[in-house]
Amino acid sequence: MRYHFLAYRNDDIPDRYDYYASIDYVLDIFLKQTLKDVVKQNELSTFICDYVSDLSLFFNSLRDLLKKVDNE
Repeated sequence: MRYHFLAYRNDDIPDRYDYYASIDYVLDIFLKQTLKDVVKQNELSTFICDYVSDLSLFFNSLRDLLKKVDNE
């Protein structure tokens, strides 16, 4: 989650490149606060769909990378 947080494109995150951000920071400060800030239902749906899609792509890419490392 921390690696995805660093890779996820969002210019509104103040501590964007805090490489030591904890999972609590990612969940409590970034995700929960972002969800509170998105007040319109279709904006909330758009954010959630975008975030989950990006998270899925990130983890699939990470899995593929780890497979390549294991094979070499």
